[in-house]
Amino acid sequence: MTVAGSAGTADSCGLFGTPCCADDLCYPATTVGCSPEGLCESCGSEGEPCCRESTSAPGPGEQNGQCNRSGNVCSAEGLCVPCGGEQEACCANSWCTDTGGDALGCCVGGICVADGASCGEGNGTCSDGDCSGCGTADGDPCCDGSCGPYLQCDTNGICVCGGEGETCCPGSPTCDEEGLGCFWGYICQPSVDECPAGPSSGSCNYVGPQCWYQDNYPLTLMCVCTPTGWNCT
Repeated sequence: MTVAGSAGTADSCGLFGTPCCADDLCYPATTVGCSPEGLCESCGSEGEPCCRESTSAPGPGEQNGQCNRSGNVCSAEGLCVPCGGEQEACCANSWCTDTGGDALGCCVGGICVADGASCGEGNGTCSDGDCSGCGTADGDPCCDGSCGPYLQCDTNGICVCGGEGETCCPGSPTCDEEGLGCFWGYICQPSVDECPAGPSSGSCNYVGPQCWYQDNYPLTLMCVCTPTGWNCT
């Protein structure tokens, strides 16, 4: 793949070992990612750049940056880092699963604190995944910018879930509004009853995971729109 260079020459970009293309793109985006140094490298393992769902998905460091191990999460810098342990980054959906003992830790300010530890001034104490003074339920104040599993902190510092673009609420998991489905990543997005064109073939415009089967709800069969068509799992 080539792009026009600053002097009108054709400079290679986007392939393994070459500079990243515009918007930090590398190809294929599911196995090659853009490093902080601006080079395309293998992605998804600990310490490597985060992968993308597809070349059309938002870049690393955003909500859908992908890592290959359940014990890693995509950091704001676009790297796969350890998560879930005491004083490590919170894993996806604010899980803190390896902080010692049998109980869950709590996500406070994006960092896991151990069960029984303080959640910070005014936030109470961590008890099996929940801080006693914040972040436990829809409508609670956030814990220094974080919330408990399957909740997210909005711009007003309140934990929310279930609305379009928000995390699915704890439990089933569920969305609050009719016409929304709970998709991969546990994000509420508009849904349809069945995928078009097959569903596993045919063209589509990438808008993220968006198609589900009601008779398999929740999350047993999802269809993701990719550059090559619908991918159903």
